[in-house]
Amino acid sequence: MRHVLLAVAIGLCVPCIVARADDNSASDKGSGFGMRLGAYEDNFSGVKFDRRTGTAWWLELDEKSPVNASKWTKMDETDAIVPGDYDVQFAVMSKLKSSAIIRINRATGATWMLLGTKWYPMRSN
Repeated sequence: MRHVLLAVAIGLCVPCIVARADDNSASDKGSGFGMRLGAYEDNFSGVKFDRRTGTAWWLELDEKSPVNASKWTKMDETDAIVPGDYDVQFAVMSKLKSSAIIRINRATGATWMLLGTKWYPMRSN
């Protein structure tokens, strides 16, 4: 019985966490900054982005001194981007110790994929 209750409790909590991470309510569209974090094994990484300009920074984590030596490094663009209503999605692939990061301009539908430290536009068919 304990296992069933635990499974039900976890089942109720996980969707709440996912919904909060992907919350796109009207109050946060196109204003301020957003952040996405991803964790795998004993490490994590993150992306900070400006919702209006699309400018984004990668968290360079210094494992020896995470608070004092870690820093945000601006990601490079392949082309100029226009102001809009940007969001970033971050998916962790734990077994590969890697992640997939995609940016979207919600005003136009344009998307980019991060490869290395540079954004590359994705084609739409």
